[in-house]
Amino acid sequence: MLSNPANANIFLSSKSFEKDTFANQEYYYKVPYDRVPISEKLRKAIYSPTKADDDELELGLPPVNQFIPKNFEIVDLTEFKHSTEQPVLIQDLPNS
Repeated sequence: MLSNPANANIFLSSKSFEKDTFANQEYYYKVPYDRVPISEKLRKAIYSPTKADDDELELGLPPVNQFIPKNFEIVDLTEFKHSTEQPVLIQDLPNS
């Protein structure tokens, strides 16, 4: 296993914690916090994850990106120099 879940820090933040009393307080911002060990149930779930019940939720590759170019050949621009036409204004809109 590349990473060791035993070395993880898990941070939970919620408005429902505002009513609780915590043992520690952050030095600079005076934010209350607490440290508790990871439960055995959560530790087992991390080390041996199960597949989700929903078949649609699977890990895999993202869809193919159609905007990534496939042809990287250098184009000879001399064939485009014969065009002397100026661009044509299609629509003139006021700046907003």
